[in-house]
Amino acid sequence: MLTLIRARRPLGPGAARNAGVAELRNRAETLVFCDADDIVDSEWLHFISRALLDGSADVVGGVLSCHGLGKKSPIILAPEADYWHLQSLFGGNIGLTRSAWELLGGFDGSLRCCEDTDLAWRAAGADLRVKVVPEAVVAVSRKAIAREFAQRIRWGFWATRLLVKHELGYAHLPTYRELCAHRARRQDPSRMVTASLGQWIGMSFGRRFRRSESDSPTLAGNNRIRDEGM
Repeated sequence: MLTLIRARRPLGPGAARNAGVAELRNRAETLVFCDADDIVDSEWLHFISRALLDGSADVVGGVLSCHGLGKKSPIILAPEADYWHLQSLFGGNIGLTRSAWELLGGFDGSLRCCEDTDLAWRAAGADLRVKVVPEAVVAVSRKAIAREFAQRIRWGFWATRLLVKHELGYAHLPTYRELCAHRARRQDPSRMVTASLGQWIGMSFGRRFRRSESDSPTLAGNNRIRDEGM
């Protein structure tokens, strides 16, 4: 069964997924998500839901296979520990049990980006079992350089909101050099400068936007471990 939900305004990814789950009216015990502009592998549903159905995990996430724009072979991206904190997951390749969804209250619809990392972090904080499933593959198309640059600015901006929400210091934000190194480590140096610059600009703008004393994040999480993801 396919149901189309028409929204009166753009919802953002988290709020849109929440609306989709609300439409189910408790008719599903296992929830999995992908994005409309991506292509799931033929066995994606089997792998993304297996650990949820057999009870070995509460929240799961797969990997992304990035195609297009001159690349002869896809680049496989697996979710890591974001911002030297906890395991993240990709919102376009994620699943969780109904009980986990209800415990977490779904995605944070106020976050226009980083809502997937937020969900994974909250799951870990609630002692839910978070698992990465490398066999669950979703193919995504690489964006044109201008679109990716704009997307990276948004990611950087909302990363500052994510850290404020979880009471982590801005020292958890990577430097421009660390962004470039991370891009190279993931075997995707083709847009290292532009993508990293966009994310750095977004983070810089987000930090300035929240500079007031009342909105500044605590410094409790500043002792990050630099060799465990980003």
